[in-house]
Amino acid sequence: MTFVSNLTPEKVNAATTTSAKLINNNNRTIPTFDKNGKELKSTLKAGSTVNYYGNPLILNGKTYRNAYAVQAKQINKKTYTSLGDGGYILASATNGMNSKFQYRVVKNTTIVDSNGKKLKTYRGKSANIKATFKSPVLLSFGGNTAYNLPESYLKIGTNKYIRTSYATRLNGKYVIALGKDTYAYNNRGQKIQKLTNHSVLTTDSKLQKANKNSKYFYYTSPNYKNNQTSTFKFTKIKGNDYFKVGTNRYVPASSVISANGMILYTRQPITVKLLTDRTVYNSNYDELKETCKAGTTVKLDQAAIDNSLSDPQLYFRIQGTKHYIYWGDYGEYPERVASYDPDYNEHSSFMFSQFMIPTRHTAPHPASD
Repeated sequence: MTFVSNLTPEKVNAATTTSAKLINNNNRTIPTFDKNGKELKSTLKAGSTVNYYGNPLILNGKTYRNAYAVQAKQINKKTYTSLGDGGYILASATNGMNSKFQYRVVKNTTIVDSNGKKLKTYRGKSANIKATFKSPVLLSFGGNTAYNLPESYLKIGTNKYIRTSYATRLNGKYVIALGKDTYAYNNRGQKIQKLTNHSVLTTDSKLQKANKNSKYFYYTSPNYKNNQTSTFKFTKIKGNDYFKVGTNRYVPASSVISANGMILYTRQPITVKLLTDRTVYNSNYDELKETCKAGTTVKLDQAAIDNSLSDPQLYFRIQGTKHYIYWGDYGEYPERVASYDPDYNEHSSFMFSQFMIPTRHTAPHPASD
């Protein structure tokens, strides 16, 4: 049977007991959670098998506003900071952000767009801000920069759950998880069922050893001394890759984010939606005048690490160009295991529905394109 976390072709009785094999995460223990996603004190042994009940539960998670993504931007040789929603304000007009993600504007200024053009209105009000240090104006950072980090859970007892990402098998079958909303299709490419982000399925696709040319692969062990990789055989339907998840049921390979408790990497371009306005950089990581707007969907074909700094930084190349957008500290990028803390990208520029293996690249500063 195929287990899906939102809709199933077969009803699953809540009392039905099924088994989950847990990942052997370097012999660490597996945390447990309550029905609200709050971590409990009790833990499970890594690599053990537990029973779970009913279908996986998807919790939306808490809402974040991506404060770290508020990067300084040079506009007409002056430093601005983003308010979100396409608005920028002189950095010198504020004295920082409070815990509620609000800027304290302490002198008269005007909100501008990413090109430095003065806006007539901003968020339905005047873009001319009148303020003094004694009477600051509070302007929220936010708008469409707010996002949630959903997570899928398996019920293992009364108000006791584990994250599905710790499961390497469900009832002995291989497990895949979705990184975005999609559909299950038949072998003619027709939609037969809607599936939501973080849905968990068992796959009938054949597991085989991966090689350097495999489109999709995952590391079979969280131990970094073990570089063995595996992949699933995929099916071509109307020119696209699919994994089989049941009798005449397939999901797009591009929608799968993890396999058997490990991150499923792809060598294909990935598509992301930007959480905030993002500055564009050239191949030497020099800032350009271009900006990718918040809410924009961007196709990326390379992940690159800038090792020229003591703290390596991660950039992604926009497909078909020599231009990059900044993601964040490379040390925050999840590797190997899918059971990373879902808060990993709380401070990042965009979230992933698929992952790419970064290439190490030190920019030859101060050259330019």
